[in-house]
Amino acid sequence: MSTGTQAVRRRRLPWVLAVGAALVAVLVVVVLVATQGRGAPFDLSPGGGEDTESGSACGLLDPGDRDLRIMFVGDSMTQGRAGSASYRYWVWRGLQEKRDDVAFVGPTIALNGSDSPEGYEHLDHGFDDNLFHAAQARSTFETLEAQYPVDDLVATYEPDVVVLQLGFNDANALKATPEVIAERTADYMRQVWAADDALGRERTRFVLGQIPTAEQPSKQVTTEAKNERTDGANELIERQWGSRPCLVQVNRLRTGSNLDWVPGEYTYDGSHPDAAGETLMADRMLAAMGRLGLFEGKVRVYDPDERWDPAPRITAGVLRDGRVRVTWDGERERSSADAIRLQIRTDGERRKSAWTDTPSTTLALGPGTHELSAQVRRGLPGRMVSEPGPAVTVEVPADAG
Repeated sequence: MSTGTQAVRRRRLPWVLAVGAALVAVLVVVVLVATQGRGAPFDLSPGGGEDTESGSACGLLDPGDRDLRIMFVGDSMTQGRAGSASYRYWVWRGLQEKRDDVAFVGPTIALNGSDSPEGYEHLDHGFDDNLFHAAQARSTFETLEAQYPVDDLVATYEPDVVVLQLGFNDANALKATPEVIAERTADYMRQVWAADDALGRERTRFVLGQIPTAEQPSKQVTTEAKNERTDGANELIERQWGSRPCLVQVNRLRTGSNLDWVPGEYTYDGSHPDAAGETLMADRMLAAMGRLGLFEGKVRVYDPDERWDPAPRITAGVLRDGRVRVTWDGERERSSADAIRLQIRTDGERRKSAWTDTPSTTLALGPGTHELSAQVRRGLPGRMVSEPGPAVTVEVPADAG
């Protein structure tokens, strides 16, 4: 090779590199577009920002001249059970401390076991007008989407924020893996954003509820296997969406730095939150909402001493033989209780009856004035016992019977 030829090649080398670099850039763009077309998560973060507790890095989410619409999507933990507050109530209470332009939206107000607002333990602070959600007990991603199609939810309710708490029941399937659960989560989000795009609206922000630990096995898998699956799914979801802090936030129910979600402390049956558990779940949701930009500062609703108070009601009357007949028609169903017992007060002395699952009982209390009230319980023994409900007074005559 002559020196002249080498000189020519040296002079051409920068031009060749430039062309090569341009081709690589084009290929990268093509690959990224193609990857998104195959269903990879959209890169929708509006400039990033520090993932702070206050949410100020994202800017306050302002819907303009209408209420901020929040839709809860999930299974029984989100739907709540008849006789309970639901964690949605505590989220509502927390949001009311920060803003008065919030509305919960969705296709139903039903609790598991009740279609009536009277099924809720608490209806105060305006929550009675904000019972709406899109959750159903025992749901998986597949069954809930069949019941409440994503396109219909977005078009009808136009949510600004979706609180998504699904995956717990998906983990029960024999072939479920962390990857499967994480991909179902991502696919649901993509469907929402695709519906947003079709309607020409801003893309919905998400609060993703970490899948809680279980204490009881499902019919298909052991408790240990299920918890490993959901732990892996939570990790994948956090890794996949953690870089989009102003569009997606995770509630860190299991990975928070302060309190761990312990089913033995915060559930009544190893899966579903009790009264204190509802406040903890709501507290973590509110922290994520703050980071997402729904409000500035912090809100705390967690209360480890929150008591269950569905106020079970009874009726009582004296029979001809002097015994007292006590009935509680529908009260166990109204509070989704497994059993009921009576608190009896006579001349300052207090007694308790045995727990029963019957609709009524007859007591030989003897002559005198007796004050009766009822308690109900739910779940594993000792886990969830209510406060006594309203008292009724009966007078048994000395000559009765």
